[in-house]
Amino acid sequence: MKNSEQYYNWLQKFEKRSTSDDTFTPPMVYDIVLDYVHQHILNLDKLTVERPFYPDGDYQAHAKNYDKNTVVIDNPPFSILSKIIAFYLKNDIKFFLFAPALTVFGPMRHQNYTAIIAPASISYDNGAVVNTCFVTNLCNQRAMTAPKLYQALKALEQQKPTLPKYQYPPNVLMANHLNKLCKAGIEFSVSDNESVFIRQLDAQKPHKKTLFGGGLLISENKAKELQDKELQAKDKVMVWQLSDKEKGIITRLGGIE
Repeated sequence: MKNSEQYYNWLQKFEKRSTSDDTFTPPMVYDIVLDYVHQHILNLDKLTVERPFYPDGDYQAHAKNYDKNTVVIDNPPFSILSKIIAFYLKNDIKFFLFAPALTVFGPMRHQNYTAIIAPASISYDNGAVVNTCFVTNLCNQRAMTAPKLYQALKALEQQKPTLPKYQYPPNVLMANHLNKLCKAGIEFSVSDNESVFIRQLDAQKPHKKTLFGGGLLISENKAKELQDKELQAKDKVMVWQLSDKEKGIITRLGGIE
């Protein structure tokens, strides 16, 4: 297995996606989990750690090369977690997997494994923030808390540096622009001949950045209209007016009759 930083960089070659199954794990998060397993669950010194879950990867095909000294420690697609657990249990493959905290017991209806409860709020590479626990067949309990793992992950989130903020040209329309307008009750639309879909600006290419979720390159007229609408959204603030009685009190406070 590559170290977590190398693995993370390797993942960047895949096109970024935004589904809950594409929550690429930050290296520091993975290292904390790996160290916890080594220190408290299973000594990994003589084992091979595998990470088979990446876009378009085939975890079942990978498993053909596993032996008794293999353990899978990875963040799988949550949508098929139950299927993955069943496959690993059936094939006697050691595993310690990330799982959504709220449904960590769900697959127990059909399978026997241990739920590791460490409900830290983890920020993943695609922007998703998920309360995360873990599932494993490396323990004998049905469920157990892992306060040391939780505290380590929580501390990491608290010290996480602020993500960079980007400012886009007025001609770039993102979904969050329309979200704000809609919430403010403001109508706005853009037609096919006034826009084109883009995933990335030329200026972003050297930095290997993209427009998260994609965006629209819009005409000058629409860009001006969008700016006007956004100003309207900011102006839609409830302004409380003073009554005549309150104005009278203020007048007296100023000593003016």
